Amino acid sequence: MENKHGLRWIATRTVALTIVSFGVFLGISPSLQSATLYTVTSANKVLAYDTTNMAAGYTVFIDGGSGIPSPQGIAGNGGNFYIASYDGSRVVEYNSVGTGVQNILSTRPAGLAFSGGKMYVANNAGNEVNIFSSSFALELSFGSSYLNAPSGVYADSGNVYVTNSASGINTIIKFDLAGNYVSTISAAGLSRPNWITADSIGNFYVSNYQGGGGTVTKYDSSWNLLMTIGSGTLSSSQGVVVDELGNIFVSNGASGISVFNSAGSFVGSYATEGSPVGLLLVPEPSAIYLLLGAVAGFVFLKRRGVRGGISR
Repeated sequence: MENKHGLRWIATRTVALTIVSFGVFLGISPSLQSATLYTVTSANKVLAYDTTNMAAGYTVFIDGGSGIPSPQGIAGNGGNFYIASYDGSRVVEYNSVGTGVQNILSTRPAGLAFSGGKMYVANNAGNEVNIFSSSFALELSFGSSYLNAPSGVYADSGNVYVTNSASGINTIIKFDLAGNYVSTISAAGLSRPNWITADSIGNFYVSNYQGGGGTVTKYDSSWNLLMTIGSGTLSSSQGVVVDELGNIFVSNGASGISVFNSAGSFVGSYATEGSPVGLLLVPEPSAIYLLLGAVAGFVFLKRRGVRGGISR
């Protein structure tokens, strides 16, 4: 089964039963979302966090070393991970256990996103976006007439949104998935927009660099400003992701990853190794999903007449 980030999980019936039992007997709310947060850092590493246990710290998921110099964006698709290496002029693909698979050449890549099996990469130096096919052949480059130091990329089922991070531009450009220009977004609160994401109900979140500080601005689907987050708290703001409960995770330079609740209040932070850049949030199956899996497993075993692991 795939989640919305394109990463697959496999939940066995035994594990499902165990987790659901813990949720009931330990008083954990079934609606509490559990997720793994990944960040790629200036130390050329990918760190992984359990979002429900901030005190647990991180594990080093990928130590890219010289293979990913100056990493920027990170994305997931089909169970694999993709990291944009700015100085390496490539996107590096890793499998689900963090083993390198291949290098995909792309000049000075920054943000990246997937939609419809295709990869969209911001070519920061070339002022364009590159589209790669499902086999990672370069299909098309677009946007050079509208982009200036493109950084963040967000793609949904119909459109691609790209931030113009050059000083004084303060815009986001909307294209369709074929690379055709749709509109220029000059929303209130944009100030050297870096990275962009959206939540499940269509609100957009944009990290902004404002010269010595940073913010995250939240917009509705029509780009009306709803909230400005992190003023006075963020010393920097690059990668940004949001979970299903509205909690916002922001790469905050040497201060690590800062977390804000859905009201925009600061919650806490995760320590990092190096400064965090791109972020990727991979939700775990919900308790309801696990419960349904456990029930389905019980029914299947009952119908097969399994007792003590022996099929009659």
